[in-house]
Amino acid sequence: MSDKLNAIQDMLYNFNIAIENRNLLDEFLNNKINFLIEEYEDKLTKMNYWKTFYNKIYGFEISFNKDLALFNEMEIESILRSQYTTSPGFLKYLKSLLNKYEEWALKVGLNPTYNPVPAINININEIIDTKNIRSKYVTLDELFDMWESIDNYDKDYQEFAAALLPRLGLKGKNWDEVKCLKYDDIDFKNNIINVTNRNKNNLYEDTIVKRISFDERVAEILEKAYTSEHKIKVFGSNRNEEILEYKKNGLIIKKIDRDDKEEIIGSPYFRNLLQSFFKKADEQYIAAKDLFRAAEIDKLLEIKNNKEWGKLENNDFKDVLEEFEGESTNSKYTALRDHYIIVTKDTDILSNRYKYDENGNRIIK
Repeated sequence: MSDKLNAIQDMLYNFNIAIENRNLLDEFLNNKINFLIEEYEDKLTKMNYWKTFYNKIYGFEISFNKDLALFNEMEIESILRSQYTTSPGFLKYLKSLLNKYEEWALKVGLNPTYNPVPAINININEIIDTKNIRSKYVTLDELFDMWESIDNYDKDYQEFAAALLPRLGLKGKNWDEVKCLKYDDIDFKNNIINVTNRNKNNLYEDTIVKRISFDERVAEILEKAYTSEHKIKVFGSNRNEEILEYKKNGLIIKKIDRDDKEEIIGSPYFRNLLQSFFKKADEQYIAAKDLFRAAEIDKLLEIKNNKEWGKLENNDFKDVLEEFEGESTNSKYTALRDHYIIVTKDTDILSNRYKYDENGNRIIK
């Protein structure tokens, strides 16, 4: 990053401050401000696009010493290929924004020639780290294999339950479905978790938002996680032990009983539980969001196996989102569909816009 970027980056953390200080900005950034003001009314859209321009594109303009409007195909492609991301959706979004800016630049005369973006034909899956994405898809059996690989002395049922619950499909805002799950929510007779919409401000909400089935292995882990009464804290190589008591509030994932009034664990502690589990299993760390996504992938594979043609339809992704996350927006649908394709390499998905024959092949008219 150039000295020029360093000098002004503090004042440019949002679009409103950029406008207030636009007399201090160079031509490149002022062109982006004009584009956003002229083309968009929604404040959030302008804010998000500004951050993308500033964080992802401006450095290239400084490097090439010209406005984005004058970039050629090779220079546009260098922006896309430089992004370190595991999200196909982000790269599609970035390419779309580049295209919108070039179209505007043609209209106002900043671009005197042509829009180079449509001519760029790159495989997005070649840019993103697909191997990394696939490596974070772990089956339930593999998760239990990791658990079994841990020495009995180091096994911690709280840690494993923290990894297991997202993998079963619990999420919620700020992972409240995991943090606020109570023992009484679990139907051990029928092996069903009744997931509610509780949060840290209301631990007594009992509205069920989804039901998740589990097997006997899961039942044992959740039972033992609940009956855990304390955590042994180890210091140094000689394993000096300090016993920390858990709060007794009926939750599966327990908070250490200290003087604070919070009843549920915080996000840093939740992440520490996951990190400790994977470290003990000598495996790469898998974030809760990736464990949860794996549960959605499993559901999609289950739906596919029960299909007459053995092929998913676009609406199946929306149905899974409704079931697991309570809503299906276009961005969520695109993200899940892209993730599924990368993990499974299954691109043969039926579109609801077309007609198909008895074998699931599209009818071309």
